[in-house]
Amino acid sequence: MKNIKKYVNEYISPYGYMVLVIFLSRSFYSGIGFSNILLSSKNTTWLSLLIGFLIGFIPILIIKVLNNRNINLFEVIHSKTIKFIVIIVLMLSFTILLNDFINFCNVKYLFETSQLFISILIISSSLYIVNKGIETIGRSALFMSFISILLYILISLSLIKYINIDNLKPILINTNIIKSIILFISYTISPIILLSIIPKNNLNIEEYNKFLIIGYIISFISIFIIFFFITTIFNYEYISLFNYPAYFALKKINYNFISNVENIYSLFFIIDYFYSITIYIYIIKYYLKKEYNINNYYVLIIILVYISIYTFKDINIVHFITNQLLHSVLIIFILLFILIPIKKDS
Repeated sequence: MKNIKKYVNEYISPYGYMVLVIFLSRSFYSGIGFSNILLSSKNTTWLSLLIGFLIGFIPILIIKVLNNRNINLFEVIHSKTIKFIVIIVLMLSFTILLNDFINFCNVKYLFETSQLFISILIISSSLYIVNKGIETIGRSALFMSFISILLYILISLSLIKYINIDNLKPILINTNIIKSIILFISYTISPIILLSIIPKNNLNIEEYNKFLIIGYIISFISIFIIFFFITTIFNYEYISLFNYPAYFALKKINYNFISNVENIYSLFFIIDYFYSITIYIYIIKYYLKKEYNINNYYVLIIILVYISIYTFKDINIVHFITNQLLHSVLIIFILLFILIPIKKDS
């Protein structure tokens, strides 16, 4: 890709790319995703996830085409206006995700700590990694993936004994499967499309494509299993009362010799949050440099952090943005992506 090395440290490895596909595609689920999908499809969530997963292969295969031609999303879009719209989608995702991440830390860990201070901790860490380049982001994400896998295995083994299949009954009653499918696709696919912007080594295109598919499948399986635990350990009516149903499911785990083990295991969700925030910052930096030759992206990040903290103070605004605006914007973005003409000379 043209002039990529001006903006990044080398390229991301195929394994690092796969890990980021997994992290980003799960990023909206910890709070917003699990809650909204449960409210829509209730005990039939498993069916909507399966259908959404199959439909999601359409944009995934288009991403493969972009990879095969060694072009990223910005390079296939020639209109600066449409590129700007893509960045708006990314910035909206960034602010919502950051707010959700801050609230998660605030409610579950740092009860008396200001949201501003929490945001400084998160953003400063992300900025440090972003400034090291995409290769460093990929390597650190790959290392953290081992911790994520270990936590996931321990969580699954600990929750198996609490499964009650009867909690899945009744199915197909008062459910909106179509909306749930749309929610799954919007939350899962849109971050992967945005990830396609990052530079990749054209010598390993087949590897990137292979790990794109593997990452998407692993992401789906992990999301599906988490939903299965949530909806079988508790009945829908009860678990849907909580903002972070997956975290609440972790509270079932009791080792006697460790108190509040759910706070340790919830690092699994924090890893997804953190690397998604980091990649969004990286793309913003890349965009400003490539399109406008602007090196100082910190001002924009500060503005977005401010919006993320202070715009979401009003509960009505939060409800509108997270429950109505977000998935509508994301699904329109995905549809536009599918309709983008990919020319050989792109």
